[in-house]
Amino acid sequence: MGDNVVLKIMNNVSEDLVAYSYFPSDKLPLECLQVAEYSFFDWLVVSGAGSGEPAAAIVKQFINQEGGNLISSVVGCDTKTSPHLAALANGTISHALDYDDTHFQHIGHLSAAIFPALLALGESANKTYFDVIDSFLIGAEAAILVGETLGMEHYKAGFHQTATAGCFGATIALCRLMDLTQTQRYHALGLASTMASGLKSQFGTMGKPLNAGIAASNAVKAVALSELNFISNTDGLGSSQGFIETHSPKKTHLSVYNRSAELPFRFDKVSYKLHACCHGLHAAIEALIIAQSENYLEPNAVLEVHITVSSSWRGVCDIEKPQTGLQGKFSYHYITALLICGYNTAALDSFFDNMLSNIEINNQMHKVTVSFDENMEDSYASVIVHSVGLPEKSFEFDLKKNQIAIDAYPRLKDKAESLLDRDKTKTLYRLLTAKDNCSARKIGNWVRTF
Repeated sequence: MGDNVVLKIMNNVSEDLVAYSYFPSDKLPLECLQVAEYSFFDWLVVSGAGSGEPAAAIVKQFINQEGGNLISSVVGCDTKTSPHLAALANGTISHALDYDDTHFQHIGHLSAAIFPALLALGESANKTYFDVIDSFLIGAEAAILVGETLGMEHYKAGFHQTATAGCFGATIALCRLMDLTQTQRYHALGLASTMASGLKSQFGTMGKPLNAGIAASNAVKAVALSELNFISNTDGLGSSQGFIETHSPKKTHLSVYNRSAELPFRFDKVSYKLHACCHGLHAAIEALIIAQSENYLEPNAVLEVHITVSSSWRGVCDIEKPQTGLQGKFSYHYITALLICGYNTAALDSFFDNMLSNIEINNQMHKVTVSFDENMEDSYASVIVHSVGLPEKSFEFDLKKNQIAIDAYPRLKDKAESLLDRDKTKTLYRLLTAKDNCSARKIGNWVRTF
C-alpha cells in the first residue's frame, strides 16, 4: 500500500469522528443504547465502590488543594470542584478497582474515560439522563474507531488505549453534549491529539486508574478551550506528524479502514467485569470456574495448571510473583491460586495486600504456568489442569462468545449489591429507573453521598 493512500485514509479519521458527533439520535441502534445504560449503571457502581481506595483518597486530596469553581461533583466529596478536576478525579476513582467494562476492539476501558467527562460538563449544563446516554454511545463508538485504527501495535508499543483512544472518544461525546459548532469540534479533536497520553508501564500501580482520569480531564479541557475558539491543527489525529503517525508508526494496518463504509456501531460487544481484576484474566477465570465445578481444583489434588492466552496479555497480566494486592489483579498465577484455595475473585477483599502473605496461596501459585499465543483472540483462554486421580483435561472460555452484554444486567445487579450498601443501591435504582426525571445533577448529588 503506497504512502499517499495511507495518508489519505488517515486524514479521514477525524472526519468520521465528527460525523459520529452529528449522528441522529433517532437512528442510534436500540440495543447499543440499552447496553450504554447498563454501562452507566455499572460505572456508577464501581465508582462508588472505588471511592474509598487509596488512589481515590489521594486524587480527592489533590483536587481539594487545587480548588476551582464549585461546579461539578466528585464521588465521595461533599464539595464540588471545576469540571476538568472532577473528570480527573472521577475517572481515577472509577478505574481504581479495575472493575469497569472493557471493549476488546477498542482495546481498553470506555466507561471510565468517557462518563466522568460527561458527568462533569453535563452537571454544569443541567443535561438530562438521555443526553448523557446518547452522548456516551457516540463517544464510545468514536473511541472504538480510534482504538482500532491505532491498532494492537499502539498497545504493544506501551500505550494505554483507555487513555489515548479514550480521550478522543470523550472529546467527541462532549462535543455532542455541548453542541459545539463543526469548526469547534475539529479544533477540540486537534487539542485532544496533543494532550492524549497514558502508558502501560503504570499497570499495577495507581498510575493505571489515573490514565482514565487523564483521558476524561483532557477531553474536558479540549472542549472548553475550543468553545472559546482556541485554534489547533484540526486534523491533529491523522495529519503528518499527527497522533496516529507518531503513536502507531506501523501504519499498514490502516488498510482495513474504509472511509466509504457506514459508521459502525459496536458498543454492544462490550464486556463487563464480573471479577475484581484486569479483564485479561477473566476468560481464564471463567475457564477455571468450569474446572472447579468438575472438581478439578481441589487444593490437595491439583498438580499443575497451564494457562494459554493471547500474546496481547504478555507484560500485562503475567506478574508471576505479585507483591501487592494491586499487582495480584494482573497475575494469572495469583487468580488461579485464589480459586484453588476457594476464594471469590469477584470479592474486593480477595485482592487486599494481606492475601499475599497467605502461605497456601503462595504454595498454589507455584503450580501455575502461563504461555502466550500470538494467534489467539484477546477474549479467549485455554486452561489445562492435571489433578490427582483425574485425567488431564482442557477447559476453554471465550468472553466474546460466552458473555453477551445485552444479557448482563442480572449479573451487574448482583455485582452492585455485593459492592454497595443496600440504601445506596436502592437510591441508584430509583434514579436510573425514573429516566424522564433523572439528570446529571441528580446523579452528581448521588455520587457525593459516598
